[in-house]
Amino acid sequence: MNLYKKILIFILFFVLLIITFSSLLNIYEKRGKIEKVFSKSANLKNEIYIENNKEKYDLANKILTDGGYILHFRHAHREKWIDVTMYDSVEINEKRRAENEYFKDAVCLSSMGMIQAKIMGEIWKSLNVPVSKVISSPSCRARQTSEIVFGGYDEERSILLHKGPYKENFDEFARDLKEFYLNIKVEPGKNVIVSAHNGLINEKLFDNIEKMPNEFFLEEGGFYVLKKVEDKLVLIDKFHFFQNFNLQFKKRPKY
Repeated sequence: MNLYKKILIFILFFVLLIITFSSLLNIYEKRGKIEKVFSKSANLKNEIYIENNKEKYDLANKILTDGGYILHFRHAHREKWIDVTMYDSVEINEKRRAENEYFKDAVCLSSMGMIQAKIMGEIWKSLNVPVSKVISSPSCRARQTSEIVFGGYDEERSILLHKGPYKENFDEFARDLKEFYLNIKVEPGKNVIVSAHNGLINEKLFDNIEKMPNEFFLEEGGFYVLKKVEDKLVLIDKFHFFQNFNLQFKKRPKY
């Protein structure tokens, strides 16, 4: 082997070594994100099976028979636009209805979300859940979820729009959101529906948490169960997917 080939092999080996080292370094630096992805995937699988238990069954039945809860829903599916907050701020601040706008695909329900909301609405209607009021975020996807699943809404509140679109103090926002929930009038025997967003709810919002979730995250269509107890805001539990609420009332047919 002549000197030229030896030099070429050495250069190729050195380049490969640099690429390998860079890749390993990149993986190491992003290990937290990678662990989070796998952890989240495992948690989602756990949510599916953990929620098929007696506690969930009892809570689902209390929602139907006793009422008295605030049910905070995450809207049905939308397309994932990275800059969705820009479109949200335009829609809300300028009081436009995005379903009639050129940017509707950014902030309204997707075709999948429309189907998801319709089947949720069928199930909801069949269960005859007692509801006194529906309050919606002003965003298109939340309003559409209210209309399709719950048959409409009674009022819109900007405090229910997620905190991404605005320059604001998040601690003050959290205090205002908690005050909003505490001021909701819940009629005996009935529930109040809030059609809003995933990112509003976190641990700091509550005075007490009866069942700490694996994480403060809902899939689209899932919901938190809140209750006011002696002027305190309490997180009772959550149904991570809407199906996890639905399955509490379904038995396998015998045929």
